[in-house]
Order: sequence, then structure tokens, then C-alpha cells
Amino acid sequence: MKKLLGLRAHRLRHSLRIRITVITISAILASFLSFAVAGFFTVGREASSSSAEKMHLISKNAQQSLDALLDSIKQSTFSMSRIASDSLDGLVLIHNAANKSPTERTHQQTSQLDTYITNYCGKVQETMGSIASHTKGVVAYYYCINPNVSSNEHGFYYSRMGKVGFEEQSPVDASKLDSHDTDRNAWYFIPMRQGAPAWVGPYKDTHLNDALTITYVSPVYKSGVLIGVLGMEMLFDTMVDKINSLTIYDSGYACLLSQENEVLYHPELKRGDVPGFVSQIQSTGTDNVETSENAVIAYEDKGKRWQLSCSTLTNGMELVVCAPIDEVAASWHHLEASVVVIALVVLVLFIPATLIAMSEVNRPLRQLTEAARQLSEGNYDVELDYNKDDEIGELTTAFKTLCDHLRVYISNLNSQAYIDSLTHVKNKGAYDIYAARFNDKISHASSQDDLQFAIVMFDCNSLKFINDNYGHDKGDIYLKTACKLICQVYEHSPVFRIGGDEFIALLFGYDYDNREKLFSEFDERVCSLNATAENPWDIVDIAKGMSTYRWCEDKDMEMVWHRSDQRMYAAKQLRYAKRS
Repeated sequence: MKKLLGLRAHRLRHSLRIRITVITISAILASFLSFAVAGFFTVGREASSSSAEKMHLISKNAQQSLDALLDSIKQSTFSMSRIASDSLDGLVLIHNAANKSPTERTHQQTSQLDTYITNYCGKVQETMGSIASHTKGVVAYYYCINPNVSSNEHGFYYSRMGKVGFEEQSPVDASKLDSHDTDRNAWYFIPMRQGAPAWVGPYKDTHLNDALTITYVSPVYKSGVLIGVLGMEMLFDTMVDKINSLTIYDSGYACLLSQENEVLYHPELKRGDVPGFVSQIQSTGTDNVETSENAVIAYEDKGKRWQLSCSTLTNGMELVVCAPIDEVAASWHHLEASVVVIALVVLVLFIPATLIAMSEVNRPLRQLTEAARQLSEGNYDVELDYNKDDEIGELTTAFKTLCDHLRVYISNLNSQAYIDSLTHVKNKGAYDIYAARFNDKISHASSQDDLQFAIVMFDCNSLKFINDNYGHDKGDIYLKTACKLICQVYEHSPVFRIGGDEFIALLFGYDYDNREKLFSEFDERVCSLNATAENPWDIVDIAKGMSTYRWCEDKDMEMVWHRSDQRMYAAKQLRYAKRS
């Protein structure tokens, strides 16, 4: 009996296992059969619309890749424009009649304005170079000064055409540009006339050996005065290379058209030609290729049926992606024939393939998450090694660009923390940093020749009188006039405002070698300035004292500064004694 019950239990177990196996296999086969049948008919029904979506997706992916490159240049140019505008002093410009024509300015105003613009260009070009160096695709950047503002200073032009880094080229003299030569000079006149940033090109740039170039250029204004135009250039071939890297079926291609439907780049047509598909699009009632965006259009060419999809780039160019319809449909026909095999592969490999795919996707995402965490902690030197040409790769590139821009922006903010807000020279904090560096050099100097510098101390005597009698706004003008005079005489030296009415010039190099001459020249400049002053707050009254570093005697910067301060105070007392 026990043997019989055991046999029945064994058969029951086998029966249940077979039933579960049959049910599982039946479910799998039923799912597979349903998927295969539904997929076969669905593929055939959706082939047309899906091919259109795929063409549109190819077009959009190509557009995003090109727009990422263009937007990087656009954003960098915008940052450069803001810095260039913020670095200008509107009061100085108006004071020197920058808002008037050159013939309406005095000789002194013209000279002072030229000097100011020259110094200004020298200050901004270093920051602009840093931004350009971290912007992908840039081959040149420039700042062209409006000739109505300065006839002597033309700005600057940097190029790395065929070079590792940017090298300075001859700047463009805007007064010699022909406004009728739209092919070569539109980069200057279009933003100037529109009063707004603009994309220009492609055009032949003489600085780049007549290479076809596109540029994003922005006018720079301050207090209603057009100071000049600045921009970044990219070789048109950079866009062409990205387009040529696209794989569009077997014989498909992409081209670039202007807003007038003229060829800018086409693998077979010349620049300026109008492709044949344009007339076929217009014959359907659509005005041009641009208005056909987000639609896939069929046309005929050389006895074959083609499809195209169009996208408008951020610089106004039209990106057109074309492919033969039989090649587009071939993938769907192949899919119909292979749907059963694909279904089996999906069923067998779905789970491990998903795990592998998710692991591949998660790795760069984990890197980006860690980089974002480091960025939030203030570390901008993040390392991201994912460089594949896909969406995550583009996100990684954009994140790197963001880090570079933040690094430059934070660096600029840090530098501004050491700038006096009124006179725009270095402040007491900046002087303390210089003093610490020089104290280290003093401690390591083995002879007088190892370290040669001098300190000139200035005191603006009349500040309290002007503030009390004419107001603090006139006192500010007085301080800025005095500071400007100091900077003009000691133009090769850092100048610091270390107190309300006290300034220091730290001389080394050329200014140190000519310190006695400049010390005397300063008094001559004061007399010349005061002779033409129209208001009491335009008259500068500055006491000064100078002392040079003495090896072995001076143990730190404080001792040199103290001697300069004593001599300045003695000069002030002597001046008061003479007046009394």
C-alpha cells in the first residue's frame, strides 16, 4: 500500500511539473506568437510613419550636435560681451566726449580717450582669451574698436589657425572697412546696424587665409556709446565635418542651406546653387525649406524617390537630411523578415542585455553624479573620461564646458574682490597679497640685484575740503581724477588704493628704472591738469613720497612703505609751510 501511495505521489509530482512546464512553454510560445503576428502586421502598417520619424530623429540629433557647438560659442561671446561692457567706466567715456564725433572733441579729450581705450583693451583681452581657450570649436576671437571712439586703438585679433594656442594677429582697422563689401565685412556692420548680436557667415576671412568662417558677433555699448564689436569665429569646415560624420543609410546625405534656400554646403552642388528639391517643395504650396520643419517630405531626383527632413539651426542655417525611400523602407522590410528571430533573441537575452545596457548607461551617469557633487563642494577640476558621440557624451561635454565657464567666472569674481569699486584699481586686500609675495622674495634675496623695486606713496590733500563744501559725489570725482593721473604716469606699475585718500604705486621694471624721471613728470602732469580744470574738484592736490628697497637694511615691505610715508608726510608739511 505504501509503495502504491509513493508511486502515485511520484506521478503527481511529475504531472504537476509537466503541467507547469507546459503552461510556461505555452505562455512563452503564445506570447512569442502574439508578438510575432502583431509585430509583423504592425511593422508593415507603421513602416511609413516610422521611417518618417526616423528621418526626423536623424535630423534632430544632427541639429542638437551642431547647436551644442554653436550655442557654446554664442554663450561664450555673450560672456565676453558682458565682461567687456562691465569693464568700461561710463563717466570716463562721457567726460572725454566719447558720445560725440571725433571733430567735436578737444585734443586733450581725444588723447585721454585713446589712452583709456588702449588700457581697457589690454585689461579685457586676457579674460577673453581664457574664455575662448575653453570654448569648443573656436579658431579665432577678436574685438574691433569703433573708429569714432578711438582712431589709434583698433582692438585685438587672436587666431590659432594651424597653431596649438591662440596667437595675436594684426587688429582690424574698422575705418578702412568697406560697408558695401557684404561678403567680407558683414561681421562688423550687421551687429553695428542692428544694435544686437548676430550670426554672420560663412564668409572668407583674410586673417585665416580666406578660409570659410562663421562668427557670432556682439556690439559692445556703454552709456549709449558703441565701443566696438567682438566675436568668436569657427571654421565652416567644422560644421561640415560633423555633417559628413553622419551615417544616413547607404547613400543618404545631409546639406546646409541659407534662409534663401541657397546651398552653403552640399556633397555634389556648388555653393550658391538651389537644390532641385526646393522647387518641388514650393510646388506643394510650401514657401521654402524652412517652413517644412518637423515634416518629412518626399521628392524625386535622378529617377529615384527620396525623403528629406529639415531642421533650423540656432544660427539660422537650414540642415536638410535626405535619403532614398527604398533604403529607408529596406530596414522595415528586413525587420518584417527577421521579426521572429528578433523576438526569440529578445526573449532569451532580454534580462542580461538589459543589465549590461543599464550598467553601461549607469557608469557615466554615476561619474556625472559624482562630478556634480564635487562641483557643489567647490571643486571645478572634475575628471570625466566618457567621450562617446552620443547623448550622454554630449551631456558630459556640456558639463565640462559648464565647469570651465564656472571656473573662469569664479576666477573673475575672485579678482573683482580685490578691485576698488570707485577707482577700479587694486584695493588694500590686493596690496596685502603683493606685500606677502614681496616679503617672501626679500627673505630669499642674496644681493641688491636680486630684487629691485620702489614704493611711491600718494595722499590726496583736498578730499575733506571738497566733501565738506561740494558733496561726496564731487569728492568721488576728485579721487577718480587723481587715481587716473597716477595710473597714467605709472602705467607699467600696479596702483593700489589703500585708504580713503591714499594710493600706492609699486614700481619695478621700466617704471623702477625711470623712477626719478616719472616722479618729476608727475608734478608736471599735475600742473598741466590743474591749469585746464574748470571746477574746484577737478584740481588735484597730491603729496607724494618715494623710497626704494635697500638690500640687507629692509627686512620687509613695511620698512620701504614706512620710508615712503615719512617722505610723503614731509612733503605735505613743506607744502603747508610754503602756503602759510
